[in-house]
Amino acid sequence: MLYNPKWEAKTEPSLEGFIAWLETKDPNEEYDWSSYNHCAAGCYAMSVGITKEKLFQTNNEIIRRLSLLARPPNFDYDNRRDTFGACLSRACQVLAHQP
Repeated sequence: MLYNPKWEAKTEPSLEGFIAWLETKDPNEEYDWSSYNHCAAGCYAMSVGITKEKLFQTNNEIIRRLSLLARPPNFDYDNRRDTFGACLSRACQVLAHQP
């Protein structure tokens, strides 16, 4: 199989990068936090070059933690929607409390 540099991640995922990416989104836009292709963390992962297949092959701890941020507190499996603005707020709170 030939090597294609596009298969490599563009940048390393991070909380700061996730926040910067969320700031580019419409805060009122909703996403489905239960779907990799539509979840805030999954879309961010794809934006930095991490494919769904690669994510599940390599246990990416940072994306796993971002996925937890993308899922709202007190989530309900019957309502799998949240807004990018709410996710941004949670992410900024986590960043503010990091040492």
